[in-house]
Amino acid sequence: MNRDRSPQRCFRSVMLHALTMMLLVYVASPGQAQQPDKRVETRKRLAEMNTKVGELYRTGSYADAERLAREGLALSEQTFGPKHAISAMLLGDVAMCRLALGDLATARRMDERVVDLLEAALGAESKETARALNNLAECVRDMGDAKGAKGLCERSLAIRERVLGPDHPSTAKSLDELAMCLCSLGDAASARTLLERSLAIRRKACADATWSCSRGARPDAASSPQARGSWAWRALSSWQGRGRFWCPSGRSLTRRRGR
Repeated sequence: MNRDRSPQRCFRSVMLHALTMMLLVYVASPGQAQQPDKRVETRKRLAEMNTKVGELYRTGSYADAERLAREGLALSEQTFGPKHAISAMLLGDVAMCRLALGDLATARRMDERVVDLLEAALGAESKETARALNNLAECVRDMGDAKGAKGLCERSLAIRERVLGPDHPSTAKSLDELAMCLCSLGDAASARTLLERSLAIRRKACADATWSCSRGARPDAASSPQARGSWAWRALSSWQGRGRFWCPSGRSLTRRRGR
């Protein structure tokens, strides 16, 4: 791949974090005593493996991350079944690694499968389904189908707005991905509107100290490093005084003209 992949890496890391938290919370739930010991231990092991996958991924060790993700997927399918929500999200981790390694076709097939599995297991309106749609949109856009990706982003955004609310940080992530699609389609003005909304959401979250930064530290309301580190802030900062803004494809888009 010849693109700057750093913004997308941030989006995909959310899937890893969410799955780890889902596994840990379930293990500690009141109903845990009613589960067979093997299933409880498997959840603990998968949570540990998922954390390690995230560490490898963030350091750029994508091949090692994929091997570990596939081990976790096999363990989950053996314990819970291939159609379980946990197995679906672990498949998403493998897709994430394939995307980072440049295998877009395989990543897309896996992402499409993840969406289908999560819709069947958790429902079409679940936040996990919305996250999977956003990931699929990223892959579709990278394959050059910005129009198709835009439709997926709009579905993800609509779900997150209904389920999580219009001012939730995850909603901001869907806004970012949709803005990237609009960049690719040449609609810089609409992209800017979405980016401004995304940045406002992040600034509010940081000011309220209800959303931790990517490295675990709660940001100071005045400096808002989480907001400043976002793709929205990076893009909008480049807009000031020049009538154009930075896009993750490596192109600068003017107000009136795209590529």
